Amino acid sequence: MKRLLYLSLVCGFAVAGPKAQFVKNPQNALATRERAQLHAEKPEMVWARMAPDFTVTTIDGERISLDDLRGKVVLMDFWATWCGPCLEALPHIHQIAQEFQGQPLVILSVSLDSDEAKWKAFVARNNMTWLQYRDGGFRGPVSRLFNVNAIPHTFSIDAEGILQDEQIGDEAIEGKLKKLCARARALEEAPRIAANAGP
Repeated sequence: MKRLLYLSLVCGFAVAGPKAQFVKNPQNALATRERAQLHAEKPEMVWARMAPDFTVTTIDGERISLDDLRGKVVLMDFWATWCGPCLEALPHIHQIAQEFQGQPLVILSVSLDSDEAKWKAFVARNNMTWLQYRDGGFRGPVSRLFNVNAIPHTFSIDAEGILQDEQIGDEAIEGKLKKLCARARALEEAPRIAANAGP
């Protein structure tokens, strides 16, 4: 019964006696149900600060959501071409992209630029080869989801979708990212180890 009550709170069920039925589903009902199932299986995650799900279309036309990136550590980097401190932090983001190449880490830079052409030219000129998305400003949908009101602003999200770190400014985050990547690799290998152990 506790599990049903918890699922009702997370998924938006209306509970009436032993039967449960959906009230209006949120936009991304499947992702919400998957997250609820994760919470039901790991109740300790109830207190975790889950990153909000989102779907974006990158500069290359690829459509991705946070749930598509499950199993990987996600570094979200909010920035803009007109932001002096963001430009100073760019070499650090380049260094992270290079240092963590081949690791279970995805960098998603979210630009607050309103001028698409200027943003695209800047990304190309500065060889920013990781995922890029333009949100259009502080009132953009992803910026609002993450309550971004200053840049540069980074969020580190673990392989299970939990917000692990938030930084405003250019801070050293490599140590935290290394730990999160090690945990992501362990989560990925756990089913294989269990299968090999067998009966």
